[in-house]
Amino acid sequence: LNGICSTTQGTNEVVIDRWIRIGIATLVLCVSQVYLAFDEDRTFLHEKATSQEGCTIGVASSIATADGRPLLWKIRDNSDLPSNSVSFDRSYPHKFVAVTNSGQQEPWMGVNERGFAIINATSHDLPGGTSGWNNGLLMREALGTCVLVKEFIRLLDSTNLTGRRTQGNFGVIDSTGAAMMCEVGGSAYWVFDANDPHQTPGGYVIRTNFSMTGGGRNGIERYRRALVQIAEFRQGDSLDYRRILRYHARDFSDQQSNQVQVPYPYEWTPTSPLGYIVSNLSICRYKSVSASVIVGVAYHESPAMSTMWTILGQPASGIAVPYWPVGDPPVLATGSTTSPLHDIATRIRSLLFDFAPNHDYLDSYKLRDDCGNGLWPWTFAAEDSIFSATDALLGRWRRSQPQVKRMLGAENSFAGYAFSQLNDAYGHLVTRTLFAVSNNVPYMDENEKTLEDGDIVHLIWSGEDGRIDPPNMEFGSPNRGQPTGDDRLIGIPHVIGENVAKAGMFRFQAIGWASRATGCPAAGDMVYLRVFNSDRVEKATRYGDAQLHRVSPSAGDPYSPIIKGGRTAQPLDRLLINSSVTTQFRAPVNYPNPFNPTTRIEYQIPSAEFVQLSVIDILGHEVSTLINEQQTSGVHSVEFDASDLSSGVYFCRLTAGPYVQTRKLLLLR
Repeated sequence: LNGICSTTQGTNEVVIDRWIRIGIATLVLCVSQVYLAFDEDRTFLHEKATSQEGCTIGVASSIATADGRPLLWKIRDNSDLPSNSVSFDRSYPHKFVAVTNSGQQEPWMGVNERGFAIINATSHDLPGGTSGWNNGLLMREALGTCVLVKEFIRLLDSTNLTGRRTQGNFGVIDSTGAAMMCEVGGSAYWVFDANDPHQTPGGYVIRTNFSMTGGGRNGIERYRRALVQIAEFRQGDSLDYRRILRYHARDFSDQQSNQVQVPYPYEWTPTSPLGYIVSNLSICRYKSVSASVIVGVAYHESPAMSTMWTILGQPASGIAVPYWPVGDPPVLATGSTTSPLHDIATRIRSLLFDFAPNHDYLDSYKLRDDCGNGLWPWTFAAEDSIFSATDALLGRWRRSQPQVKRMLGAENSFAGYAFSQLNDAYGHLVTRTLFAVSNNVPYMDENEKTLEDGDIVHLIWSGEDGRIDPPNMEFGSPNRGQPTGDDRLIGIPHVIGENVAKAGMFRFQAIGWASRATGCPAAGDMVYLRVFNSDRVEKATRYGDAQLHRVSPSAGDPYSPIIKGGRTAQPLDRLLINSSVTTQFRAPVNYPNPFNPTTRIEYQIPSAEFVQLSVIDILGHEVSTLINEQQTSGVHSVEFDASDLSSGVYFCRLTAGPYVQTRKLLLLR
């Protein structure tokens, strides 16, 4: 880490001799490796990490990234939980787009029209000053006046003389491919060049909330985890904006910086619910309020192609949207008190982090459950559509730069699509509920074996076809007893004991999803149970066959059904229920989405009905009538051709007798 140090002595600027710099940097490296490797007291680190602010940041040069463009990234933490917005600042020589607290001007990550970009992380172990710019004001000045990284260095040189109130790590890139991390105190700074193979052999630099020169350790667990994860991306030639947003910004780890799986099928502590994980030492934390990855430009590309991918709100609960430094961002990303995209992500966060005794606990089964339901399958599919559509647009724009209005139009379309998908996800995601199981009759398997303390119970829904599919019966297989066909595991495997009413009786904790299509049983549906005598199915030595139950709704909550006592006379491995298929109403779905210019819309109706299927624009005007006729029950589809329409958000409205449903469509050209 051959850091370059610049400092001030009296009123004269002194640049330390190269050999002294090398000696200092070598000493810093040795000291840092000692405290990173030292087996420290975990309780101390836990207290240290939770007592201060935190951010996780990084910079990568073009030699390290998958597409040869430099990267900056930041997962922003703030214990005050401010609303974050995207703003466009015209008050400086160089206009710039940035993430700010809603209604404020100080940027916390941003890129200007000339391709210069900057992010930061507070680092209180650096020597601070008492006057001059703080971290945010320094970043605003840099975005407004700098074109090149070397101009930012000159800005630091000049303010070494006057002093600053800065204590932070600052990552910077520009349109020439320069990429550096600067540790900046009140009157001194240290530079770590991502393009220098002697300083950074991997071509990237990572920081949390301590500096290599200051000797602190705040955020060291996140730092260790980030080192491992980014190294894996680099070694696999996959260090790009997608992996940072999808996996790095949404990464959960424990006190030893080891990744925590999602869903987490255990109890973190004896007093916490099964499936909840503690996030306070993770890169993705309860305090995380936004995340950005800024993709720079390759040689000879227009700086306007610099792309700031941003998740407004807690990263696990939001969707990434691209922004460019060319004009005002979408209304959905801005606001004086809150931005709509941040607001809906915050509402989702309230459902994810719903453990009242400690908000650092996150319900991992709401992110993704054992059979692929949850928030992430929903939001990641939408985000993948935005990724793919944006990559296609940038491929064309880099060859022939578009008009600004087209770039801003794409921003608006992506923001609108993300907002609609987040609202839909929030409408389906409900709080963890209790399914009362076997209220009247104790569980007994085919050998009349009752439940024991420590048993694991799976609650499985028979799926939309109404039939029980044969379960996997290979003993010793990790999939032993797991649902097959369209049967779905709808609940969390729960350790029997704390919720036992009496011998052989139990309650089952489960995640409800507010529609049949996403995995919640409705009245009259069939569910069945499986019991294992181990917290890991593949280690079970005893396996109990299922009992079948019909669902009846509980009072006041159709999504928390009571599964009454009573059971089949035979276990499931010798019984299949081949009931006739009951056709359900299914809202219209389309593929692909986003689309250009055609997409296929599919829907299902339960009985013969007069069907109207139309497309309306965002102002409520009908732009196309696709179906207007009597149709029989079953699945139907139709192709929608939008060749004559402009890019944007449209709505597909299906009316079939008493059923009315609307689907959002995104047309991208």
